[in-house]
Formats: sequence, structure tokens, C-alpha cells
Amino acid sequence: SWIATAAIATGLAVGAAGAFFFTEVANTLLTIANVTVCGTAVNGITAGGDIRITADNLAILAPVNAGANCKPSPTLRNCWCKLVCRLVRWTQMKTGSKVALGVAGGLLVLAAAAPWLVSTSAWKGPVEAAASEVMEAPVTLGKINLVLLPLPHLTLQEVDVGKGALRLASAVVRPQLLSLLSSPRRLTSVELKQLEINPQGLALLQRLAEKAPAGPPAVEIARLHARDVRVTLEAGPLPPLDATVELGALNLPQVLNVATLDGKAKVAALPEGDGWKVEISAKDWTPPFGPPLLLNGLKAVGRADRQKLVLPAVEATLYGGRVSGNVELGWAKELRMNGKLNIAGLDIAPTLQALKVAALLSGHLEANGTFRAQATKPAGLADALRADVAFKIENGVLHGFDLANAAKNLIRGGRGAGQTHFDQLTGTVQVAGRALRLRNVKVASGVLDARANVDVSAARALGGRVDVDLKGTAGLVGVPLAVSGTLSDPVLMPTKGALAGAAIGTVLLPGVGTSVGSSIGDKIGKMFGK
Repeated sequence: SWIATAAIATGLAVGAAGAFFFTEVANTLLTIANVTVCGTAVNGITAGGDIRITADNLAILAPVNAGANCKPSPTLRNCWCKLVCRLVRWTQMKTGSKVALGVAGGLLVLAAAAPWLVSTSAWKGPVEAAASEVMEAPVTLGKINLVLLPLPHLTLQEVDVGKGALRLASAVVRPQLLSLLSSPRRLTSVELKQLEINPQGLALLQRLAEKAPAGPPAVEIARLHARDVRVTLEAGPLPPLDATVELGALNLPQVLNVATLDGKAKVAALPEGDGWKVEISAKDWTPPFGPPLLLNGLKAVGRADRQKLVLPAVEATLYGGRVSGNVELGWAKELRMNGKLNIAGLDIAPTLQALKVAALLSGHLEANGTFRAQATKPAGLADALRADVAFKIENGVLHGFDLANAAKNLIRGGRGAGQTHFDQLTGTVQVAGRALRLRNVKVASGVLDARANVDVSAARALGGRVDVDLKGTAGLVGVPLAVSGTLSDPVLMPTKGALAGAAIGTVLLPGVGTSVGSSIGDKIGKMFGK
């Protein structure tokens, strides 16, 4: 209050003096321009003489004699006499009007000079103490500045909360001026820039959010806007965010909007009962965690409360296909996730390339199944993931596997390189953490039928067995092949028992004996664990 009183008093004094000073300046400028005004003589004005603004003089400068609307005549429109007209208008004003304008000008000057005239260094200690009590953590401020134009506000710079748990480059606090005279104080807006939140900061904010308020807040905030928010989770950093919160009575959020700075992903939340209605959307966006897949589009609608997020309808488009399903995320005691998914028309080859996996398979995927995971920390969800998904692929190609040649070349062996075109490939995928189990896999094409069970370890090593039946020949049926190598370099070889049986069968009965011997040899090999 003392600052406002001093500002008003000083403004009155400066304004009154300025009014008379400016009148003298105006008269002096008119004296300098006394002989001619844009080449036209001004009657009654002589160099160095007293200035008397008469109707005759004004008639030269404006079409309205001594009127308030002193405007240059058309012949003088482009001349500097526009300035003279304004000076004439000022000299005609009453003293009271001059003082009023001078006071207003003085106050504007003081307002503009406030950051340099008013010392705010004494405010740091009390502000830091009050903020530390509210945040329940030590708060330090770099600078505090008072700015009165264009609207009064405070700026805070280099704010630190909890010794690095929260860091803020700057904040702009805009008060509702009349509320400063009563309680509670109200802030029309608080704008935060470059807010950094680490895992300790998230824990601090969660603890404050769960704490029941002791009573009405001393300060009410209408709007909170945070730009360039950097959140670091234990699993890694989120992309820079922009967040806006509209608050109501008792500082309860009414509208929450969060988006990535590039605008590709957005989350909107509205209060609904004891929770929130949540809408999620994205376009041409790659999630920061999980598989690095580019989502052409994403839409999800659901509900959130203090313990879980339930999204009963999730739809995404990616790599020519569509994924739909539902998901529930919980965090009451530990993190848990479960849901269902349905995949239609997903182009497999570019999907595998995005996952940085050798494109061993091409075609379009149809699949449906369930998934679940439970862990104490977000980083443990990937290792705890369990899923059971049935799949079907039609008119595709197995790259790196030539099942037909591998089955034929029993004696010579080989790595089974090449590719296998198929009409249909079906089976189930069982996910156990970072490992996969392919079960009841069936491959059907015009030249062969195959059945397989293959395991893929967390290190992407392959192990398993494929039984191939070749069509169009009476001899080669039921050829067993062992799968080894890695996803990027798979190997197909006949089993050891099959190799021994095929060799004996070839010697005894070429052609038919090869395949029969391989089947018998494989069965004998299984009996002895080979």
C-alpha cells in the first residue's frame, strides 16, 4: 500500500510540473516555426517574439478556427505542421486538463520505471519461507521483479524446490488487484517456463496432491499455464510438454489440457464424479516408451481416478493396419497393466524394420489376444509382460527360410537360406517378458505344409523344430528340421536323428527311403534324446 501511495503522490507532482513544462515547450517550438509553416506565413508570429494563438493563425493551419479538431489543410497534409497542430491543441487546453494528462503521464512513467525504482531484494526471504512451508521442501529464488506495465505482475527467476527435485527458469504471477485488499488473494494467472521435474519431484507433487487441505487456500489461482515442461521418469524422459489447468473454488482443477510441444499428442481431462473423464489423441506420433512404432493416429476415451486409468476404447492406425482394444493401468500399491487387443491388416515388414528387427516375415497380420503385467516400478513392466495372442497371416513370405530346399537337402545339410512363399501362416505367440514362444505354427502353401514350435530368447536367439511335408512327391514327407541361429541370421538344419535315418534310407532305397529313413531316424533320435 505504501508503494501505491508514494506512486500516486509522485505522479501528481510530476504530472503537474510536466503539464506546465510541456506548455512552455509547445510555445517554444511554435516560436521556432514562427516565420513560415510549410512555406505559408503565420500572421502575428515573429521570430523571438511572444506567441499568441489567434483565429487567423489557426485558419492557416486548419479549416476550423481555434477549434479542438485542429487538422492540417490538404495543402499542408504531408508537412511537419501536423506537429504544430498538436502543439496548438495543447496550448488551447484548460489548465485542469493539462494537469490531469500530466498526472496520467507521470504515473505511466513511474510504472515503467518501477522495476528500477522499487527494490525487491527484501522480499526474497519471506517469499522463500512461505513457499517452503507450502511445498514442504526448501525453496530458493534467484530474482524477484515487480513489473507494472502493461499489467501489474511479479516475475520469479531461477526457482529451485527440494534441492533440484523441481527447477523453474521463470514464473510470471498476475494478481487480481482488488483481491490484494482482502482474503483470499486471487491470481488471475500463473505462467511457468522451462519447468524440470525429476522422479523425486514427481514424488513430492504426488505427496502434496494426496494431502487433505487444512482449510480454504490463502491464495486462489484461476489459471495455471506451464510451457516446456521436462519430466524425467525412472524409465527415461518424456518429450517436452505444454500444460494448462483451469482452476475453480478451493483451487480444484476444472479443465486440464496437456500436449507435446510439437502438438502431436494431446490429453484432455474434465472432472467427472470423484474422478476424471480422459480423452487421448495423437497424430504421427511415436510414444517415448515401449516399441518405437509410429502411430498415424490414436484415439482413446476413458476415466481416471487416484488409483487407476481405465480406457475401454482404444483405436490406433499404424503401418497400414488398425489396432483396437482396451487397457487398464493401476498404481494403487504397485504398477499393473492388463487389456485386450485386436489387430487387422498390419503390414509386418515395415513394422519389424521400425522395431529394428530383421524383416524375416512379410504379409499382413490379423491377431487378437490378451496381455498383462505387474511390477513395482515402470522399468520392470517390460520384463513382467505376459501375453497370449493368436495370429494369422495370408499371402506372405518367410525370408531366410527355404523350407522346401531345406527338406530336400537332408544329406548335404545347409543353412536353409532363401525364402518360403505361403498362402497362410497361423499360430499363437506367448510372450514371457522379453522372450517369445511360437506354438502350433502352421504354414500352408502350394508346395508344402509345415508345423513348427519355435522359441525366441530375450537375446533373440532361435531354438525349435519344424516338420515339413512336401507336396507333389511321394517320397519327401514329414521331414524334421531344427531351428537355430538368431533372428537376424536363422539356421535350418535336419535333426541329427533325421540325418542318420535319411543316410541309411538313401543307401537302402533311394528316393522313398530318404524321407522314410529321416522320419524313422528322427523318432529313434527322440528316444535317445538326439
